[in-house]
Amino acid sequence: MQWLEDSWWGCCTAKHEVAQDVQARVGVGIAFDTQGAGQGLGLRVNHIKPGSSADKSYRIKQDDRLTSIDHEDVRWFSPGQIAPLILGTPGTRVRLGFERPGPSPVPYEVVLTRGTSAAYN
Repeated sequence: MQWLEDSWWGCCTAKHEVAQDVQARVGVGIAFDTQGAGQGLGLRVNHIKPGSSADKSYRIKQDDRLTSIDHEDVRWFSPGQIAPLILGTPGTRVRLGFERPGPSPVPYEVVLTRGTSAAYN
């Protein structure tokens, strides 16, 4: 096992132990705030890497909450459970669901390409 730390892999901003093979995979350019993870709200978007597929989607904003990955509800998942679902082979796609916070949270989905600047809305 190795530690997954601050990265642009679409994972976590705090250290979490994940399977070693995850290190060879890439994400979509989102750093999440892991405070409150696993409490049913979903991870909060903390930062988006400029030029990444997340950035090029023009939809994901800081403070949005990750709610699903490839149609699977991940609001109760720990960062260690989420990382292997977001990380993958460069050039493959992943569908992420988010909620924009507010009085009436707005759900939306984006399809992002891992390790590139391509996004499909």
